[in-house]
Amino acid sequence: MAPFARFLVLNRQDLQAMAATVEILMRHGTEFVVGAYDYLLSFKETAEVLGWEKGVDPEHLTERRRFFTIWLARTIGLDLSDDLAHYLFRAGKYHAGHGPRQIHVPEIYVTGAISLSQANFARYIAAELSDAALVARALSGWHKLLAMHQHLM
Repeated sequence: MAPFARFLVLNRQDLQAMAATVEILMRHGTEFVVGAYDYLLSFKETAEVLGWEKGVDPEHLTERRRFFTIWLARTIGLDLSDDLAHYLFRAGKYHAGHGPRQIHVPEIYVTGAISLSQANFARYIAAELSDAALVARALSGWHKLLAMHQHLM
């Protein structure tokens, strides 16, 4: 991730501001994960992509929530490791239909999911912090990090 992080200028000040918001994001973790899949189920096109147009498959939902929870924990833990980069690349392969379920998630929904994640991060952080400069710096950092994740996927 290092070359792209340098290109995006994800720097120490960004990481410090992001670290100041970790507790906020952690408090909203369950809401974030559950809400994401509730939304995917409620949106006709993504429900169809996932094979959930007639209702959710509980085992599949558990798998997806587990992946998403691990991703969230590593993300808000500011994991910049090569191991996470490999995890994201593998997730990208799965989303491209090369996983055990062979479900191809169109790129538009992967991009949209990253955007919705950024929007939720912004909502959670802005609701709990009054320091506008800190909010802006943290959200700038989270945006850069999530762009890196999208690229790796």
